[in-house]
Amino acid sequence: MIEQIESYAARIAVRIQNVGAQVDPEILQLPGGSVIATLLWLYAKGAVALRKH
Repeated sequence: MIEQIESYAARIAVRIQNVGAQVDPEILQLPGGSVIATLLWLYAKGAVALRKH
């Protein structure tokens, strides 16, 4: 059970690092930058998903 929780935690950490690597730090400095960065990231992921279909 503990191994499974550690595995999930590791996967979550890797995904967070991947998202952080794709975000420009200058966007986060803007007013509402975290919201803007989140929306841009979701848009980019959605565009990739639509191209696959």
